[in-house]
Amino acid sequence: MRIMFVVKRFCPDEVIGGAETFARRLAGRLAGLGASVHVLSARYDKRWKSKERLLLPEAASEGARCIQVWRLP
Repeated sequence: MRIMFVVKRFCPDEVIGGAETFARRLAGRLAGLGASVHVLSARYDKRWKSKERLLLPEAASEGARCIQVWRLP
């Protein structure tokens, strides 16, 4: 299963808001179940990478996949 989240801001190290927190948790859980999860977001902070792969704590299980994050200017 392939899933794409489109969120205004996405930085898992910072709690920004309800929608972002929900997307992070749900993306992690789905990745833990083996889904291919992608997140499309804005790059509000130049310190945030424009592209990265993350293994979220919610995905900590056997066969967990990393989520792919893209941040646009």
